[in-house]
Amino acid sequence: MSGSMPEETSERTARRAAMNQEILETLQAKLAENPSLNLDHEMPRLQFACKKKYFPHPTALLLQQRRKPPPPKPQEFPAGFLRSTAQPVVLSPLSDAAKTLIFGPGGSEDDDNLNDGVRRALEHSEVLAVLRGRGGVLRCGDIAIKIVPASDMGAEYSALQYLAEHAADFPAPKPHGLIGFGSSRLLLTSYVPSTTLQSVWPGLGHENKLSIQRQLDQILTRLRDIRQQPGGRLAGVGGEGVSDSHAWVDHVDKATAMTTAAEFRDFQFSIKAPCGPEYTAFLNSLLPCPDPGEPAGFTHGDIHPGNITVDIDSANPGEYVVTGIVDWEESGFYPAWFESSKVLYTFTEDGGGEMQDWWRYVPGCVAPARYPVEWAVGRLRDKANGVDV
Repeated sequence: MSGSMPEETSERTARRAAMNQEILETLQAKLAENPSLNLDHEMPRLQFACKKKYFPHPTALLLQQRRKPPPPKPQEFPAGFLRSTAQPVVLSPLSDAAKTLIFGPGGSEDDDNLNDGVRRALEHSEVLAVLRGRGGVLRCGDIAIKIVPASDMGAEYSALQYLAEHAADFPAPKPHGLIGFGSSRLLLTSYVPSTTLQSVWPGLGHENKLSIQRQLDQILTRLRDIRQQPGGRLAGVGGEGVSDSHAWVDHVDKATAMTTAAEFRDFQFSIKAPCGPEYTAFLNSLLPCPDPGEPAGFTHGDIHPGNITVDIDSANPGEYVVTGIVDWEESGFYPAWFESSKVLYTFTEDGGGEMQDWWRYVPGCVAPARYPVEWAVGRLRDKANGVDV
């Protein structure tokens, strides 16, 4: 039989005893708190949770091995960067505003002044956000400085440069320069008011949510209308390579020059996934064949309310309007379905959280309903690989 029981070794016996003890103690505590507890419901959940802990499935062990490494221990921000002995290096030209910030009006642009100016700007800046051990975002007047590890920079700065050149009035931060600082990168951009749609969403009424939906639909339709030239390379506009990162693994290919949606889909399914090759192939078989005539569109890659900035409507105080889209690390030219397959990545089944109705107001041009099979297969694939969403 394929479901034969594993040999009951002394080590497994000891683990089973520990598991039974934990089940007993947990159950006693729950009954002390609620003597009328429904054991028909509680016991299966408790047994399942403990079995996962003490006797994990081999697939779960593989998943654990392939998980992204934890972020480095957080350091005091930005004080930790100021203690670095690294010398800053300009990687992409500084704008006049950035030069004034760092060198002062008419100041010399030599290496010593660059070092002193960067440190001075960091020291006297306002902290807007700390990125869980990866760096953070600072404000220096009208300029924002985003500090990230060089390995995490992704396609963000090249995307902002591209948008500034090809869609100058698009509501995204404007690039002001890129500086290398040891193992980190400093992205200098225009400051965008940092109130996020996510932070104000619980207090918005239905009509304001519909208004924001319409605004976002216009904004993102403009973005998607920026098309890749026939035969052009998919991925980040600076040659960063294609990316399809998941909660369970980063998936990037910087070497292969992919130009078709079919090549990109093959890349998506090339991960050695914990769920196994046959189930992966089955999910792939459910997807419609990519349209070879459909050009790739410019894609943000992470349309989430936390990456959408808003401000109070001056013409209608009490309501909010969209002011910008931020965090362009995952951006580039991708097949038309890709944005829709990612847009509700954090949507959960349990009804928890304050954004559970966001799906009703996702702008139509990127809504999962445009590509329901691609969205559903992506969700099934993540579930099969241990993502609890």
